[in-house]
Amino acid sequence: MHPRQSQHLRRSGHPCAYQRPEFPPDECHQRLLACQRGTNTLPGTVSSPDRFVRAYFFDHHVEKTGDSDLGLSIVRSILYNVSVPYTYTAGEANVSSTQWRSFANIRDRLYYFDIVTNPGIFYVDLNKCDLRPGAPVMKIDTSKSKDYIGDVTSKLFKTQPFTPMY
Repeated sequence: MHPRQSQHLRRSGHPCAYQRPEFPPDECHQRLLACQRGTNTLPGTVSSPDRFVRAYFFDHHVEKTGDSDLGLSIVRSILYNVSVPYTYTAGEANVSSTQWRSFANIRDRLYYFDIVTNPGIFYVDLNKCDLRPGAPVMKIDTSKSKDYIGDVTSKLFKTQPFTPMY
């Protein structure tokens, strides 16, 4: 934070100027950016902390809505903003290109997927799925088709549960 910004916050009585939070530096950085309320200081690198700060900032500065279509558009735009371009290589151990994005409409029980090599997003309607204990495990094989768009619930098929390698 620039010293003038800090002085302004202290003079204005803004709570961020007085609180000395007891959490890790990355979270402190994110909180300070949120307190600044400005887009000129948003970090723009592909590092995870920078992407998190941008997502946090936009999540707290977009319209809250009950309209599921508008909400989906807002969430998608935030996720696109914090994605790392496909095939980007930084040569850093903790940076990888975004290969897919997933998000949920909890109210309407829709689970969305956006695979970067597919032409559109698709979703599973959990209202149409048997989620009771003992129900068969279902999956969709995204390697078999790039044409998945919209509701793919009917394309789910029974499979064996995932077995971890360890």
